[in-house]
Amino acid sequence: MKKTIISFVNILSGNISLAISTFLIASIIVSNYGMSDYGEYVVAQTLFMVLPILSRPLIWQAIVRYKTDIPLKELFYTSIIVEYAVGSFAFAIILSILWGLNAAFTFDYKVFENGYFVTISFLSLLYNIGSAIGFLRATERYFVISLIMGVSSLLKVIFCYFSTLDISDLSLYLLTFDAVTGLVMILICICLCKIMPGEIKIKYKNIDKITRFSLWGSLQSLLDLPISQLDRVVVSIFLDSALLGVFNLIKRLGGMLTQLSEPVTQILLNKFVRSDLQMVDIKSIERLAFLVVTFLLPFSIISFFMTFPALNEFMFNGELRGYSNHLLMYFLVQGISMAFIWVHPACLALSLMKKITVIVGVGNFIYITLLVLSVNFFGIYGLIISSAIQICFVIFLKRKFVIDELRVK
Repeated sequence: MKKTIISFVNILSGNISLAISTFLIASIIVSNYGMSDYGEYVVAQTLFMVLPILSRPLIWQAIVRYKTDIPLKELFYTSIIVEYAVGSFAFAIILSILWGLNAAFTFDYKVFENGYFVTISFLSLLYNIGSAIGFLRATERYFVISLIMGVSSLLKVIFCYFSTLDISDLSLYLLTFDAVTGLVMILICICLCKIMPGEIKIKYKNIDKITRFSLWGSLQSLLDLPISQLDRVVVSIFLDSALLGVFNLIKRLGGMLTQLSEPVTQILLNKFVRSDLQMVDIKSIERLAFLVVTFLLPFSIISFFMTFPALNEFMFNGELRGYSNHLLMYFLVQGISMAFIWVHPACLALSLMKKITVIVGVGNFIYITLLVLSVNFFGIYGLIISSAIQICFVIFLKRKFVIDELRVK
């Protein structure tokens, strides 16, 4: 129990530092540049994050899943080979397609100009952290991840505060910090592997096993793009850059609840992989999650209404005035998701990747379809309602498949 609490605190501290830095950077940009330029920064950040999702295998889940079957030292180096070999090949194809689209269509954002586009693409290629994150999570070195993320976040905030660059150049420098952070994380993992006993043996069967598992995870991440990134693209098409900035801030603020859930997800995945998952475990975890959310959600909503007006004026120059109802709705949607926090790690531990992929694909197709139909008429309300429908659909089916699988066992 003590080890679990320490792990939770370590992961949560990293998430909190990341969340705080995100809001501080947003506040600095909104205050110094305005909401429209913040929208420019969001577009650059979205492009930086989308490229790896489109091109890389989701390797960290494979490392955690097979850490009891393959020696960790061998597992880490095998994962690096898979990540760089598959990722670089796919990255070249995806970048060629995006380059053609960028040449064929005109976008009103400076980041799509050739020089900026090439630089962001290069930085995105360097941002290969799946193997490092997987290794550190599998060995439960959550403190190392939190420390690296915390230092990087602090440096980004300091640089942003003192910067006099225009928004496009500032965006590039902030993304450079992220790319360098990824390289540092990989080097630390290599050093940790050197002091571990055993030889490095790369076996084809392990490459095949990791590649298959991670590609299913990658396909799921690809299908999850509408929730994670592409909804910003839809908003940028139908609404202006200022509303894109508002929308991004609402997602960030509403996503604060998920900062609490992510440490639990990582710990549960390690626990489920180590143990023989049973129905009784799921029932007890489900009841506990429901009780925690029942307590946390009202507390979060009350705290929000007490602090939001002052925070809005102090951090965002009042730019979010009039959006408190949107935030409240988004908090409620995230609360529903948190109540079923155990579902996804249980699916991974039971190797239900194919079923998860189908569920996520259908759910996100519903989400993006509803979003396209509604955002032009209902604005940000359309996004929140679409998100709520998608979350309920995915959670219901994931839970059903987990219960069915455990009953068969």
